[in-house]
Amino acid sequence: MGAATVGQVYRIGWAMLKPEGGGKYSLGSVTATTVALQAGDLAAGVSDNLAQSGAMVNMSTSYSLPFEDKMKKHPSTGDLWALEIIESLQLGSTGTMMAPAVYVRDARGMTADFPSRAWYTGCTRCKKQLDAIGATDRRCYICPDHGENKGKQVYGGQRLLADPSHKKEFAVWEETLRRLTKEFLGHDDLDKADVMDDLVRVLRVAEVCVRVGVGHRKNGMVGFDLFDIAPQVTAEGCLAVYRATSHALFDGSPGVVPVCCQNVMVNSLGQLIVNHKSATQAVESAKMLVCLIEDPDLEILDNIDGIKVTLKCKCLVCESPCTLFAAGLPKSVLDYTRMSMNVHFVAFVHSVEPDGGIPIGYHVELKDPKTLPFELRVFKYQAAQFLLTLAKSTAAPTGEADNSGTRTKALEDLMADVRPDVKRLRLTKTMDGNDV
Repeated sequence: MGAATVGQVYRIGWAMLKPEGGGKYSLGSVTATTVALQAGDLAAGVSDNLAQSGAMVNMSTSYSLPFEDKMKKHPSTGDLWALEIIESLQLGSTGTMMAPAVYVRDARGMTADFPSRAWYTGCTRCKKQLDAIGATDRRCYICPDHGENKGKQVYGGQRLLADPSHKKEFAVWEETLRRLTKEFLGHDDLDKADVMDDLVRVLRVAEVCVRVGVGHRKNGMVGFDLFDIAPQVTAEGCLAVYRATSHALFDGSPGVVPVCCQNVMVNSLGQLIVNHKSATQAVESAKMLVCLIEDPDLEILDNIDGIKVTLKCKCLVCESPCTLFAAGLPKSVLDYTRMSMNVHFVAFVHSVEPDGGIPIGYHVELKDPKTLPFELRVFKYQAAQFLLTLAKSTAAPTGEADNSGTRTKALEDLMADVRPDVKRLRLTKTMDGNDV
């Protein structure tokens, strides 16, 4: 079929389309199959009689679809822990999953020598990273599959994502990288030396929704295609919200968890935990939504060149007062000294002091009055949903029981429950999160 030129078409009659599993198909022939190369008016007639493009079904795997076609797929709503289990159990379900309440904790290149760079030298045939052999002036590049190779620039990187359920790393390639830098950095120059560091600085404080294509590689293993990262809340409303896991078999390693000031503490091992009634869960990072109710209090630290800024705040989940603080060199805490009363901000915390004071790791102020009401309602809803997940995990079966069948059924149901229309909802009250 390689003999066709522009304007010509092959018309195939009585072909056999065979499902191969994992969203893949093979095209085969039968005794009655006919193949005819047509040109001119005949070719134009075939093209004119095709269905409208909107009615056509693209049967390619997620990896080979254009971005516009990927975005047309109806997603299910889940979390990073669900994706982790889909991969570990090698489930046969395919589709698109949207995970809300996600933060990008790290972004790095594919090479250990240049972690801030968004490209590497790859094979011209398979894109695998090349091994450099020899001195700089006589260096050659070797592909493990195709031998010596001149190589080419391949754009790609790793993203470490975290949500209330888990942390998971994904590979991201050129098309998605360019959209990311355009959306969050205002440019699409992937050749900048520190573009990965720039992305981390912006995305670590941006709550986003990610869309991940779930499919299978050529070797039959589950593979993921992270193709979209979008702000979770904008002035137009909320795209999706984190919900309590749909089953009790949760044993993830939570990444960034929304909490009330009453539920965060440190255990005897020095781990940050979320505590609710009799249930506890160690978490890597917690985030609190607070409002400053008094002017910042500054204290000069003894015997070191630094200051401590104490912030008297109100937790916007329980409405109780709480004390947060930041300590360090004057330059590092300058933003806290300039905070004005009634400012709303999200504080990311990793510890709690014995006296109840909460040290701030970093923060982001919520300055946009158009999005602030949505941010407040989404935060309260998601904090309550994590406590529901925590309660389910406490009631879950213990011991060495084999729960793989239950997990498989729950995740297959999750993947099948898709959203027919993905649009932003302008939440008017906290429990509107049930409708997102």
